[in-house]
Amino acid sequence: MMGIPTSRFRLTGVIGKGLLGKWGMPKGLTMGEKVHATDLAGTKKLTRFHQIDGLRALAVLIVVSLHGLVGRVVMSLGEKGHFLSSDFLRYFFNSGVELFFVISGVVLLRPYLRGERIFNYSRYFKRRIQRIWPPYLAALFFTGLVVLMGTRFPNWFSYGVPFKFSWFAWLKQLFILNIGTTFNGAWWSLNIEIMFYLLIPFLIPLIIVANNNKIIMLFIFISLIIISEIVNSQIKVTRGIIIDSVNMVALFIIYLPCFFSGILLASYDFHPRWGYFLSALGFLYVLVGVPFSLSVNNAFGLIYFGLVIISFDNNSLINKFLKSNIMVWIGERSYSIFLIHFTIFYLTNYIIAFFTQKNIAYLLLTRIIGLPAALLFAMILFFYIERYFARGLVTADSFWFHPSKSKMMSANSLGKTR
Repeated sequence: MMGIPTSRFRLTGVIGKGLLGKWGMPKGLTMGEKVHATDLAGTKKLTRFHQIDGLRALAVLIVVSLHGLVGRVVMSLGEKGHFLSSDFLRYFFNSGVELFFVISGVVLLRPYLRGERIFNYSRYFKRRIQRIWPPYLAALFFTGLVVLMGTRFPNWFSYGVPFKFSWFAWLKQLFILNIGTTFNGAWWSLNIEIMFYLLIPFLIPLIIVANNNKIIMLFIFISLIIISEIVNSQIKVTRGIIIDSVNMVALFIIYLPCFFSGILLASYDFHPRWGYFLSALGFLYVLVGVPFSLSVNNAFGLIYFGLVIISFDNNSLINKFLKSNIMVWIGERSYSIFLIHFTIFYLTNYIIAFFTQKNIAYLLLTRIIGLPAALLFAMILFFYIERYFARGLVTADSFWFHPSKSKMMSANSLGKTR
């Protein structure tokens, strides 16, 4: 397999060295350390940044909180006429997706834009398939069985869900990209993620040409935000169980600024003060965007753009928190948690609905049982399937979290970032 010629598509550190001063990065403070070891393919082994694992943990905790705890509160506030409070809560707890997308831009493109890896089409797509498909297939198989049970033996809960089992609906979700009904309300964002994966081979040569000029990169970033706002104002998009082709493309365009934030982080090193500035700008964007129906996705994209920058400041409390043992442990299981939690919530709600109606007891029982059950099933999915397809993990051998026995490596551990 022949990789893309080095002369055109492999950087040699010029970007990392030449732009530090322009972004105000003090000497000795970079977003990564030099790694000299090479693998058999001649590419550098990549530094694994544990703060990124911590950010993944934060993202998935936000997503799970929306589906398991906050969703009902948001609905209740809206029903009582507290629309502004409802919108602020809903947008915040929907923002875990934005954080995931920013992270994707960083970890997928950084090795190529920093000259740490030569881009090879077949190797890239093979790695993407190996990383995301096996855990997804396992989750899809289990989810299909759960929905089949709810459809064949219905109760008041399964009658009310907007999807029912069919072999066609189940099988057409095999390849992740899926137009129509899905059995899992969290999986719609996988469509957007896959579209970004498909775009990366075309982006890399363009970005390498453009990122020598920060004005061009800034222009592209602002242009994407404007385009995102236009699409958001013209197309009423939906997220969740049912998604059509127009909706899917519109969502991808709306979230492009988040991905591009990650690309900027993959290309350049930023001084921590840029992180605080961008996060503050994002908060202002939220305050203006919610009442005026702007694309709040862009606002949270800016917040998380800034948060990622701050997370690489080894002197910050945020950095230390994100690299804590529990956050790294959760972060390394974040994909399994993301894949399975909605299905387990469905299963828990369905079983408990046989014993009670929708009342306070039902709400308490489904949360008290559903949340730990979701974590347990995610641990099973990770331990028996996902960990065999992930690289550079530091908690892969631990089914349970053991603080006293944790063998966390330092932030400069060698391994693959994704």
